[in-house]
Amino acid sequence: MKISKNKIVAVATIVSAFLSPGAGAAPLAIYAGPAIDKRSPACASFGDLLSCSAPMLNYIAGLAQNTTTDSGGYVLQSSQGLLKESVLIQGGGTAALDNADTAPSNPPVSNGSQVENGFKTNRGSDNFLATGRADGSTMSAGNMADPANNSLATGADNIGTWDVSAVWLRDALTTNGVRRELMIGFDYNQPQSAATSVDYWGLITVRDTDGTLADINYEARRYNGQSYADFSTDKHFLSAPASTDFEAVSGTICVYQYVTQKNAGGSCPAGTAITGPLRETIDNSQGTENTEFLAFLPELNARLEDDIQAGYDTVSVRLLFGCFGGSARGNGQGYLSDGGETLNCDSGGFGDVFLLAGEAMTSIPEPSPLSLAACGLLGAALLRRRH
Repeated sequence: MKISKNKIVAVATIVSAFLSPGAGAAPLAIYAGPAIDKRSPACASFGDLLSCSAPMLNYIAGLAQNTTTDSGGYVLQSSQGLLKESVLIQGGGTAALDNADTAPSNPPVSNGSQVENGFKTNRGSDNFLATGRADGSTMSAGNMADPANNSLATGADNIGTWDVSAVWLRDALTTNGVRRELMIGFDYNQPQSAATSVDYWGLITVRDTDGTLADINYEARRYNGQSYADFSTDKHFLSAPASTDFEAVSGTICVYQYVTQKNAGGSCPAGTAITGPLRETIDNSQGTENTEFLAFLPELNARLEDDIQAGYDTVSVRLLFGCFGGSARGNGQGYLSDGGETLNCDSGGFGDVFLLAGEAMTSIPEPSPLSLAACGLLGAALLRRRH
């Protein structure tokens, strides 16, 4: 279980640039888009994860949905070369999976980068991607090979999770003495087709590898109407998720006059008397070189330094994407705690998940929980200002 919760959202304007290789001495690429209002209808809490649709942020701001950060928008250009300046958790294609030369200091510290390399996500005929498989008491590798460990301390590199030194992560987020918030980019690379959704679940564990302190767990899961500050996971490091824990990354978002609804992908259904006319189809499948989702773990961001001081030393990430359970060939078997099945598969695409530095840290009251599936009157009010 998670211990006491802190509340943060950042309000400072972002001042640096999303770096191309060799463009500066900063340890991580720094997000250069407009400041993200985490209370926006484009953002919602999925368990402990706060996720925002960059194309929808652009639309609300009156920009073309595909406007990138170098043109004043929110979408990150994330070609495989640019990802080298970030820290890869997983990547496909020709992504630079080697995190060994990314270090909190320049030149690198003497004991090397204390962070694992990224998992490679191209899986051929598999309908799923998984860093690891846990059954409640043990964990083994998933269907992606466990990547190389770069100078992690003994006990920190766990089979089945992506691991990073907590101190290394904090220092990698600190530039010129300014600590920035951890930001997660998710490049949604499903095939450009009528059904581009994919199911996902994740568990992020802050660990004390000598076992003195109890784990702190953060879960990325199905939206349940709660803000991240109200949600507390019942999962632990070796828990298997249930099929009902998975959320679907939606290919499109349908903005009607009265409501906003998620859609599997492609064209939105025609409006009804309840929804009102269709105003806009938000395309969350912007292609293989653009990152559509910008996500945060506000509580981990807020308490990372305190946890380090308390003695926690490692952050471990387990990610599952696609189809699990059931009897279909290519689905992940033995990953779920129930007899259910996830339905939105990884169907030949791959997701780039990477870390970068966001806004300078500060504390203000947290946002209200919002759902992309049910923005309702708030979404309608925004649209009335646009039309």
